[in-house]
Amino acid sequence: MLACFVATLSQRGLCAEIPQGSITLPDMGSTAASALSPAEERKLGDAFMRNIRQNVKLVDDPLVEDYISSLGNLLVGFAGYHPFDFSFFMVDDARINAFAGPGGYIGVNSGLMLNSESESELASVLSHELAHVTQHHLIRSFEAANKLSVPTAAAVIAAIILGARNPQAAEALLAAGIAGNAQSQLSFSRQHEQEADRIGIETLFQAGFDPRSMPAFFERLQQASRFVESGAPEFLSTHPVTLSRIADSRNRAEQFQFKQVADSVEYQLMRARLQYLADTQKPEQRAKFYARNLASGKFRSELAARYAYALALIDNNDHAAARSQIVELLRLDKERVPYFMAQAQIEIHAGNPKQATEILQHALQLYPHDTPLTLQMSELLINSGSAQLAHALLLNQGRFESDNPAYYQLLARAAERLNDQREAHEALAEYHYLFGRTALAVEHLQTALRQPNTSFYMKSRVEARLKILQDELRPQLQNKPGDGFGNQPVNQARGNERSRNESPGVTAAANSN
Repeated sequence: MLACFVATLSQRGLCAEIPQGSITLPDMGSTAASALSPAEERKLGDAFMRNIRQNVKLVDDPLVEDYISSLGNLLVGFAGYHPFDFSFFMVDDARINAFAGPGGYIGVNSGLMLNSESESELASVLSHELAHVTQHHLIRSFEAANKLSVPTAAAVIAAIILGARNPQAAEALLAAGIAGNAQSQLSFSRQHEQEADRIGIETLFQAGFDPRSMPAFFERLQQASRFVESGAPEFLSTHPVTLSRIADSRNRAEQFQFKQVADSVEYQLMRARLQYLADTQKPEQRAKFYARNLASGKFRSELAARYAYALALIDNNDHAAARSQIVELLRLDKERVPYFMAQAQIEIHAGNPKQATEILQHALQLYPHDTPLTLQMSELLINSGSAQLAHALLLNQGRFESDNPAYYQLLARAAERLNDQREAHEALAEYHYLFGRTALAVEHLQTALRQPNTSFYMKSRVEARLKILQDELRPQLQNKPGDGFGNQPVNQARGNERSRNESPGVTAAANSN
């Protein structure tokens, strides 16, 4: 039954004694076609991701999100057959770790990227997690535990997530009589790790990265752990690394022809951006720090150092100096989205929305449908009184953003400015649903249906979506409070969700979370 899987998590220390506000998840691979269809697997993955958004703080910076998705999908192109799209995201956690969930969802801790010494190292971890998914490791583990059903698998995933923040959730599973031999499960997991190493190394090479970066990264982490009193990095605890495994991965990597692989400019810029976002110094102190760093010449990349300095100048309201840094970046390097966005941000901070709009219009001509650019442009248009233009831009972008909460948040704001309460509530329903707040999503859809002048087509669409969410929510009526899985009766769930949004207005709800 659930015994092996849950007991293994407990044995690894994943379900207890984890600091509040942080989380480490295990490898979970994807499901095998013999047990779940691709559609069922993706449905399980979608539920997994909603739990992640609800319980874990993510890096919600559009540029960083776009980079990790681009890098991940580059690797996906060389990873063999897969029946669904992959989704990559970054967890705001300084610890070094990554994890694979069902349905192609792969998460990376910000600490892993910040502690990587090259893009190939970062890519090596992603390719490793990608192999867990393509090789169906999650369902193999479940098959070893008597082939868990989809609802049970979803409950286990929820218990893992909630157990990391609330040990009572995982204890509830064990208290329900779930017990068994965890050692065989742990050994099987090590076999998965070796298989993921082998396939990941080949994916790395095919995608143009250095396959030797994988054993090098493992070895560096293991050596570093010897000098850390608090123990090994989280990656080692959830991905057991032995000397034989390092040697095996190195032998496999050596079979590929050596080639020097340079880091991409995007990696350098986004690593610097992530480091800047994690900096807690005051704006003036940050500006001085990044000025000294740029002047010293002791940096991996001049472009990245100059970009971070420009960000610090913007936050310090030194607009003229920030403009000069962006101009120099554009002179040294080709036109890139982060430069345009920083350039527009300068003008927004300086009170020049017209100039900022012109900059972003030019950038969108070069990079149509770019998500970070579209979101920044839409927010600028809404804030400057051009909600109609923002609304049109967002609708045109919609087919690319079906699982992006920020998109629905902006769409709700634009619709409200246009006094289209039906669309505003419909967008908010999707926004809250993506965070696992299904009861609140249902209420927004019900409110959307009550709006006057709603066409038959629009009403039918909302009713169809409402039925889907109500069917999903209905089983919670049978659950009791504190059942250990994070489930609540509908009325209690609605009350908890509403408490996060004290103001009844649509905009207040859109700006929540």
